[in-house]
Amino acid sequence: MGSKSSKRNSVNDQPLSRETIEELCQDTGFTEEELLTWHTNFYKDCPDGKLTLKHFEQEYARIMGKPTQKTANYVRHMFSVYDQDKNQFIDFKYASDVA
Repeated sequence: MGSKSSKRNSVNDQPLSRETIEELCQDTGFTEEELLTWHTNFYKDCPDGKLTLKHFEQEYARIMGKPTQKTANYVRHMFSVYDQDKNQFIDFKYASDVA
């Protein structure tokens, strides 16, 4: 966990292993620098590492404006797609898929 091959996040000190960085770069098309910036910003917004439905809805509304009932249902559906383990939050690895 504290190996030289992991990159630490200055906000909450959560490292990303070299393997995770490479996997996420390949899966998302982000460069390592972009990915680490996303990681830092994710933990600024979600210090506990958990993006909740409420926060997801707030971010959607901030970007797209107040949703209609139909779009609110779609946003909840999108959240459930990324909450693959159904634990009521999205962690960074799944959040990077949303980006």
